[in-house]
Amino acid sequence: MSRKVLISFLGTTQYFPVRYQWDTNTVSERTPFVQEVIARNLCKDWTATDCIMIFRTTRSNTKNWVDKTDENGTVTGKGLASTLMDIEVTDRTGSSRKLECAINPETGADADSYIIETGLSEKELESIFDKVFEKLNDDDEIYFDITHAFRTIPLFATVLFNYARFLKHTAIKGIYYGAFEQLTEEYESVSNIKQLAPEVQDTLVAPIANLTNIVRLQEITSAAASFSDFGNLRAFSKLLFGIEELDVDIKNISDALKDLDGYIQTCQIGKIENGEYISSINRSIVSFCKSAFTTEAQNILLKSISKQLEAFGFVGEASYSNIEAAIDWAVRYNMIQQALTMAQEYIITIAYDCLCDSMAYDGFVGALPPNTKTDNANDLYPIRERLRKIILAEKYHSQNNDSYEFSRNSPLNSLPGATTLINDYRDLFVDMTRDFNRITVLRNTLNHANSTNAANMAYQDYIDEFRTLWERCKEITKTY
Repeated sequence: MSRKVLISFLGTTQYFPVRYQWDTNTVSERTPFVQEVIARNLCKDWTATDCIMIFRTTRSNTKNWVDKTDENGTVTGKGLASTLMDIEVTDRTGSSRKLECAINPETGADADSYIIETGLSEKELESIFDKVFEKLNDDDEIYFDITHAFRTIPLFATVLFNYARFLKHTAIKGIYYGAFEQLTEEYESVSNIKQLAPEVQDTLVAPIANLTNIVRLQEITSAAASFSDFGNLRAFSKLLFGIEELDVDIKNISDALKDLDGYIQTCQIGKIENGEYISSINRSIVSFCKSAFTTEAQNILLKSISKQLEAFGFVGEASYSNIEAAIDWAVRYNMIQQALTMAQEYIITIAYDCLCDSMAYDGFVGALPPNTKTDNANDLYPIRERLRKIILAEKYHSQNNDSYEFSRNSPLNSLPGATTLINDYRDLFVDMTRDFNRITVLRNTLNHANSTNAANMAYQDYIDEFRTLWERCKEITKTY
């Protein structure tokens, strides 16, 4: 089970105590430590397996982590360590208790393993990077307080957490910033705030900004880039916003994209043709973009997904254009084996439809030998296979291709008007036969582990030749 981790960096400034606003309904008591407010609200329901990690320099450890004492050892000012240890929260039963999560695990709140360099050089930054990364476990859910992070830390943390997400499968769940400077802008300086009357100081409230949406934007950007650059249709599967309506929309988009990916990988052109996955994607993107919890930047990125699918020709209804779009997609993202297989079956489908649109279905079936007939009108495979052998694989017997003659044993010889019908579609079958047979050779070469005579072709040769064949086939099908 993943653990929740709150990470914060502690600076050396003598922080002035103010109230902090956690959310619309929650304003804290005065405290110099924004970490106290975040921990009190964020970590109140955390368990003993969760933890708070406070990284600090040797100087900030002395200034703000440990308690200040006088010469007699009397505490004159609490540091952040004891402040966190003394937090009391009310649980769901109404009972008061301490936080259950660990503070600086391994050796406790005073662990010196959380002491870091100041980060003023590349070497020191590398040391901080290594130390924080070392503390993270696989699958950690990270909450990051950047309020008192040194100037370089927020940028550095972005790299670190992306690195950890890749190597340890961690996830950023929240980023928070205590905006104390909002008060200093209003009163021009901390010195001016200190000169205010105590009753005025007690009314000062600094907001805690939730910057999690910035992280979500980065994650959507990464997923959208993976989608656009590499055709990764599963890139959205790990996006979670922690808001039910958004998570439902993202899950629907992810599921529909995974469906499409599965259909392409397994060449299920019937399901690709259906187009319901596109309808689901479009509905969910519209719903996502209408939410009050999303930003315009996030909406633009999500809309770019549907725009890219539309650019390939995908539509949210049953249409052959979805099959052509899927083949184009497979070619664009170097899934040449899937492209060849889908194209071969699609060409048969086009030829089959040309015949079925022009002759009675029962008559066409009746002309086939008994072993190719079917009692199930939806089971078209035997008929399609026979069609492939009869029309697309047979040779033209007249030297100038002026007419099509069936071979002596062709079952279509017994179908009245079949010769005339085939000749009406002569251009289609002449052109399709040429390209279909070559696509079949390429497909068989790949499907039989390059064991045919065409095995010497380079991978790019497959791509280039298929693109030429496929573009010509699309032009042919446009007229039928």
